[in-house]
Amino acid sequence: MLALNLIQEDIQPRVSSNCAARGFTLIEILVVLVIMGIVVASVSLSFTRDEGALLSETSDRLALLLQSAHDEAILTGKAIAWSQESGGYQFWRPNKDEWQKIETDDLFFQRQLPERINMLELRVNNAVLKPGELLVFAPGGLATPFEATLAFGSARSKIQGDAIGRVRVVPSQ
Repeated sequence: MLALNLIQEDIQPRVSSNCAARGFTLIEILVVLVIMGIVVASVSLSFTRDEGALLSETSDRLALLLQSAHDEAILTGKAIAWSQESGGYQFWRPNKDEWQKIETDDLFFQRQLPERINMLELRVNNAVLKPGELLVFAPGGLATPFEATLAFGSARSKIQGDAIGRVRVVPSQ
């Protein structure tokens, strides 16, 4: 009997301590959920880019490429052209009596615009250029004024080229 009492005393405290540690409190669960929510939000924010920033980056890249094309034409003494294509753009060089796509150049290769960025309009001397028509940079140094409008959702960006060959991104109104 004494042995049975000792075993029961030994079991009794363990049973009561196990009952208390059986689950988590509501507060503990809510704290874990809040922490998980913060982690998920911070990870998703780091992977999404601001529309304005992506449009600005794309406009800056295109403006620099067009400025480089103008400079290349002057330095090499050979015209170079640019055209908007379906979802992107392409550079061209003259070959005898026709224009050929540039395919093997480190700078002037065909590019696609980022998803959801569109070329709304390309104006050369205030006339709208259709996709596939060429904007030519002549080797003489004088340039044809142009304006390209890019869009991403409701955001707009304009790239302007003037008669002396300066290409810049201008704020959109």
